[in-house]
Amino acid sequence: IRSELIKKGFTSRMIDYTMQNTDADFEENLRMLMKKKKDKASDYGAIYRYFYTRGYSGGMIADVYHELFG
Repeated sequence: IRSELIKKGFTSRMIDYTMQNTDADFEENLRMLMKKKKDKASDYGAIYRYFYTRGYSGGMIADVYHELFG
C-alpha cells in the first residue's frame, strides 16, 4: 500500500501520519455514534451487527461497548 501511495504522490510523512491516526479516529467516531444509540444498548448483538456491517472491527466494537455500557 505504501509504495502505491508514494507512486501517486503522497509523501512518507503523510502516509505515516494517516496510518498512525486511523484507529484512534475510527474508535472516537464509534464512541460518538454508539452514545447516540444508548437507548438501544441493551441488545449487544444488534449493536454489534449494526457497527460491524459498517466496517468497524469486532474487537473495537466490544471494547467501546463495554467501556460505555459496562
